[in-house]
Amino acid sequence: MEFTLSLESNPTTGYVWEATFDRAFLELKKKEFKESDGESVGSGGIETLTFVPIKAGRTEITMVHKRQWENIPLERRSFPIQITK
Repeated sequence: MEFTLSLESNPTTGYVWEATFDRAFLELKKKEFKESDGESVGSGGIETLTFVPIKAGRTEITMVHKRQWENIPLERRSFPIQITK
């Protein structure tokens, strides 16, 4: 059974969320961005990642919010995951 992880984002600023996770436990099925309601150009929205569990166990997804050309992230978040059968 798949699950999603949704985070506020504004890719027009150059910042994107990068996911790091153990591919032995999870598969990233889809990554999409939906703009917030409104007509403002460059407005933010929600970035949603859809994961599919591969096997039971404990793992973690680490999300880093950064520009690809910069080494220091703006933000880092970790999400512990417990996968059961």
